[in-house]
Amino acid sequence: MATSKKTGAPTEKKHPGYIDCEVWFEYGKTPSYGYSTPEQSKSLAGSFSASISGLDDDTTYHFRAVASSGVGTDYGSDMTFTTEISISHIFDTGPGTYPSIFGTHKGTITPNQTLTVSKLYTYPCSGTGGHTESIEFYESDNLIANGTWNGYHGDYPNITIHSVTGAPYLTLIEDHEYNYTIHTGSYPQICHTDALQTANGWINCTEFVDVNGKRYKDGIPAIRLTHDEGTLRIGAFNIQVFGKSKASKPEVMDVLGKIIRTYDVIAIQEIRDKSQTALPALVNTVNSDNSEYDYVVSERLGRTTSKEQYAYIYNTQTVELTDTPYTYPEPAGTDPFHREPYIASFRGGNFDFTLVGIHTKPDHKGTITYSEISHLTDVVDSILATNPNETDIIVLGDFNADGDYFDEDTNTNPFKAPKFRWVITNDMDTMVRTDWTYDRMVMMNATLNHEYVSGSAAVFYFDTEYGISDENLVWNVSDHYPIYAKFRTDLADDD
Repeated sequence: MATSKKTGAPTEKKHPGYIDCEVWFEYGKTPSYGYSTPEQSKSLAGSFSASISGLDDDTTYHFRAVASSGVGTDYGSDMTFTTEISISHIFDTGPGTYPSIFGTHKGTITPNQTLTVSKLYTYPCSGTGGHTESIEFYESDNLIANGTWNGYHGDYPNITIHSVTGAPYLTLIEDHEYNYTIHTGSYPQICHTDALQTANGWINCTEFVDVNGKRYKDGIPAIRLTHDEGTLRIGAFNIQVFGKSKASKPEVMDVLGKIIRTYDVIAIQEIRDKSQTALPALVNTVNSDNSEYDYVVSERLGRTTSKEQYAYIYNTQTVELTDTPYTYPEPAGTDPFHREPYIASFRGGNFDFTLVGIHTKPDHKGTITYSEISHLTDVVDSILATNPNETDIIVLGDFNADGDYFDEDTNTNPFKAPKFRWVITNDMDTMVRTDWTYDRMVMMNATLNHEYVSGSAAVFYFDTEYGISDENLVWNVSDHYPIYAKFRTDLADDD
């Protein structure tokens, strides 16, 4: 992922008298924006800046400056910037040429700077499924990393590279020579030379043996080594009364499947299905492109006859379930939750974490919702009592934390204590037809300051992202938008 810093410079403050106001940037991939930077207080006309991280590589973003006070709110002009591919994390031969044939490539790579790589992309010939079947890296005849193809699904031209130590990346040291063995399939592109200089060093061919056994000295595979900084996209989605009726609508299921495939782990709320058939059908839709997602689901919960279930749907290629999920065991003689939170632990790379999924009971008086949110502190405490070393606890879901149910500006609720960091903030609208922020994600400082990708928490406006103009379709998908944040998996484990 790229990290980009962009600065807006409003030349005047339109509020008379230069009164105190709050300023921030709105930004996103379309002029609808969808994301915003933290507010800053300003009392003078002039420029301000903000750092934005967690942006996609080689992508154009729209942004504008916003200033707000008691007088009103002013919006700056729409502007754009484009992120770059970080050259320090890429070793790229560029495309190759015809003729093409698959086989086994052997040679050397000598980087001219230290590189961290975790993905291998193979340039396919047009109209083919050219790819790399496997790659091995050696240093002084010792295997140091490898990667294996997972078949024709998802982003099939890419394969993940793992160090033999288990780390989901490989560090190539400046001016060191590394041997590679790459087995290709179908019709990948080939650079027909024995030596090729790239921006980040040299790649050489020592031998290429094609599928027919013919040997060459000038067959370098057309590849690109990249590093995605080892991130997971984790989030939550209330999919609004999900049962047999919604599962029977192909256009709705198609959108839900596309959304879920953008996540590594997603906490699902509001499954209402006595037949227990709707969730398996949804996961089958997610896997219809040969993805490999699995799920765990809670028992049916609730004090009334209208029961709900929670679920976690996760990508088995990027994360693993590390323990048996369970619903929060309420202390004897208490009943703080209408639907007890659902707790599950996962690992992706070096990041192991525990998710607490919650759908609080909406209460127009605000007392029940407030109470349930406050009791989430007890849930976190119970996890810590069982595993004091688990500092990466993320509470997420439909908190109903806005509107008539909860005063989003309150600081009196125990779950608003400083140690709990609400990364889905009050200015992020999570509802389709209102500007309320019901859905939230909360973590503690240990996660916020280590694995969490700063500024990555956001709302996924799937209608804008997928160009859906049919309001009825959007509403049939859900009355909520999903939320997410990104987390690093390539850092040293801190618990």
